[in-house]
Amino acid sequence: MIANIYKRRWAVELLFRWMKGHLDIRRLPLKTPNAIHTQLAIAVLVQLLLQLKKDHFEV
Repeated sequence: MIANIYKRRWAVELLFRWMKGHLDIRRLPLKTPNAIHTQLAIAVLVQLLLQLKKDHFEV
């Protein structure tokens, strides 16, 4: 049970490390779960679109 909790916690830590490195999110200004989910989804989508544009138009 403790190992499972740690595994889940580590997954969250990796997610925040990725967000800090790739999405430049240092803190979440919104506090409600729905607002946080929406903000993160938009940030990830924008990052993916920028990567797609970069890969598609790279010469």
